[in-house]
Amino acid sequence: MNPRRIFGMVFLFVLIAGAALQWVVIPATPWHAGYGLLSGGDWVSFHMDAVRLAHEIERAGWQSWQLRPEDQTPIGIAAAVYAATGIHEPWILLPLNGLLYGLAAAVLSGMVFALSGDRRSALWVVLPMLAFPSAAMIWGQIHKDVWMLPGSLLILSFWVGLGQTECAGHTATRLLARVLVGALLVWLVRPYANKVFLLASTVAAAILLIVRVREKSLQLSWLSMLFAGLIIQLMVIQLTDSTVDQPQMMAIQTGLAAGPSRLVLPLIDDQIAKLVSTREGFCSGYPDAGSNIDTKVAFSSGDDILRYLPRALQISLFAPFPDMWIGTPAQSPGGGLMRLIAGVEMLVLYGALIGWFWLPWFSRHDRGVLLAVLGFSITAVLLYALVICNIGTLYRMRYPMMLVWIGLGLIGWRWRYCKHDAQNGHKPS
Repeated sequence: MNPRRIFGMVFLFVLIAGAALQWVVIPATPWHAGYGLLSGGDWVSFHMDAVRLAHEIERAGWQSWQLRPEDQTPIGIAAAVYAATGIHEPWILLPLNGLLYGLAAAVLSGMVFALSGDRRSALWVVLPMLAFPSAAMIWGQIHKDVWMLPGSLLILSFWVGLGQTECAGHTATRLLARVLVGALLVWLVRPYANKVFLLASTVAAAILLIVRVREKSLQLSWLSMLFAGLIIQLMVIQLTDSTVDQPQMMAIQTGLAAGPSRLVLPLIDDQIAKLVSTREGFCSGYPDAGSNIDTKVAFSSGDDILRYLPRALQISLFAPFPDMWIGTPAQSPGGGLMRLIAGVEMLVLYGALIGWFWLPWFSRHDRGVLLAVLGFSITAVLLYALVICNIGTLYRMRYPMMLVWIGLGLIGWRWRYCKHDAQNGHKPS
């Protein structure tokens, strides 16, 4: 199916299903917080703060508007829409959510088609975005993840496109636009996540570079594009990290004076310290959260992080585990039902992970792109798992890469059932 049709289909779905969710479904539950919003989510406070800011804009003018009031971009965006339309209801945001969610669906479908050449897999990969109940919280409420989803997928699609083209002319411009727009969308709502995607991109770039070197097909224009993609992400990160704190500056100055090898270690130590501090914040910030895991695990050195990596990988791929789906007390309204829903969705992911065993290794070139996708997605989620000790939060943060993993599983299963055609040199269709 054409990506434009995918976009249009998902856009209309969000408009219709979102209206039904906010006007009929949620008001019929005991967890209705008003305005079509579900109790217990950040979207309730986002809406109330956005209404207050919208009233201030209407009273004093647009100079009162802020992009990130209370460091929350959804408040600023919702307030701007409320003030511009005069409608202070969450449903007015559904067209914007539809645009973003439709863009994510089109990008995801396009990547799966580029990897497999299979139109059915490219269509089926969109079904979880429409059928997963947890996704309704993304497109049907006021949420950061509706921005993160297209942003992260656009960045990943750059590496998929780079692995399959020679990057000449308008193709190079289009690919660079993807990574720029993706990084900006991520920056809008979770600026720190661009650091995660920069490291994930570095892993993908290294894989693609090794493949091109082994194929002896390395070209200067392609290599320039590879570094341009990383530089764009780094430049967007500077929008947030425009200042350097005094200890870090002293470390940089000391390293420069001592030489390159002495410069790298202080910077690595600084990033490890930030990771340790962030994990401690997650563990201590919500000590009674019902979906917490490994809260007693603390890092004091890089060795501690390395030893925890196998466990973090297990959590990245398989959590929430089956024993978390039922029986564990939930703290948030409707939490028990949400855990059961997550269990059903995890069964889909488990089935997709089995499909990885039959991923179609058509050629070294395609193998490199598939490995780059795996490297990017697993690295990103692994970094989240090192920091986030709450499975509910990790589940939301992992959602874009979870969709990618399901897409790879679909490709594998399709290859399994079309292997006779594949063995004759034809991709499934």
